[in-house]
Amino acid sequence: MRILQVTDILNRGGAERVLVDLSNLLQKNSHDVTVMTLVGSGPLADDLAEGIAKLNLNRTNKYSLLSARSFIKAVNEYDLVHLHMRHVLRYYFFCNLFFASKTKVVFHDHWGDIDFDKRVPFYLRWLSKKIYYIGVSRQLVDWARKYTGIDLARIFLLSNIVTIDFKDTKPGHHSYKVMMISNFRRTKNIEFALHVIRNLVTEFPITLDIYGRDQDLTYLEELKLLSSQLMLDENVNFIVNDSAVRDKIPNYDAAIHTATSETGPLVLIEYLANQLPFLSFQTGEVSEQLSNNLPAYFQNDFDVVSWTNKMKSIVRNEVNYTSAFLKELFGQYYSSAKYAKACEEIYSKVLQDGQ
Repeated sequence: MRILQVTDILNRGGAERVLVDLSNLLQKNSHDVTVMTLVGSGPLADDLAEGIAKLNLNRTNKYSLLSARSFIKAVNEYDLVHLHMRHVLRYYFFCNLFFASKTKVVFHDHWGDIDFDKRVPFYLRWLSKKIYYIGVSRQLVDWARKYTGIDLARIFLLSNIVTIDFKDTKPGHHSYKVMMISNFRRTKNIEFALHVIRNLVTEFPITLDIYGRDQDLTYLEELKLLSSQLMLDENVNFIVNDSAVRDKIPNYDAAIHTATSETGPLVLIEYLANQLPFLSFQTGEVSEQLSNNLPAYFQNDFDVVSWTNKMKSIVRNEVNYTSAFLKELFGQYYSSAKYAKACEEIYSKVLQDGQ
């Protein structure tokens, strides 16, 4: 099977990580995989396995008909095209206004704001009879079935994983170091985490390192100002565009995740793999999978006192799940082999569909 995976640029983000991990797994299973970037390769391109072909459209103008023709010409050379993220689907829609796409297309929806933004993009509605839909969460799948007009048989759930090995032993941590991996944009609700830390520093020494991409510079500056106003300059560090944050997870005692809406969040899987205790708002598919088994790690509201008390227990290592239990849970939900098989089954159904 010749498969083309498509995104705009392989920056360090959750959806991009999924594309890279999925491409590597498919290539490992003897599929012919090519990854196309529309704008530029990006730092995660280096994580693609040897043998995966890389194409870069080098698009400088999204409305260039020359680029659109080149894109559709490339698409038509594959058995199946797998588009990641809504702005990539929007570009596919634009190109199809002028040039005919013949290859079957799977659209992989990573939209993280589905809990409060259920609008159907016009291009998705227009393509509803042409594409196949993969949602990374039940919320997205339910939304697609209800609102998009896509035939139910063409809608699939493929919950995210990260291809990371479970760490059998907990590394030694420095006392009371908390991390937050969360891009700087408003739905991540990072200001709430700052208020929680403000409560904690009144009782014991604690630091919070926040790692993220600078997606909203205005928001980032507001967070820095709030941190100063809360007198947290010595306790909170903003670490922007760090390319090796995954390797630093073992250096911490705990993590916090306060996003109001997520489809994953993938980072919780990475925390689990490293046996790093965390406290997260319960939103997204990963939260649904883990919350019943790890109730001490999840919160259903944004009551700062409740979060403070739970974080206090977590950073002091008073909440204990055994390594064997965490390893079993990790294998149950995030096996790479199961994930690859599930995706291959979706591809098979798409290719067998006579429409």
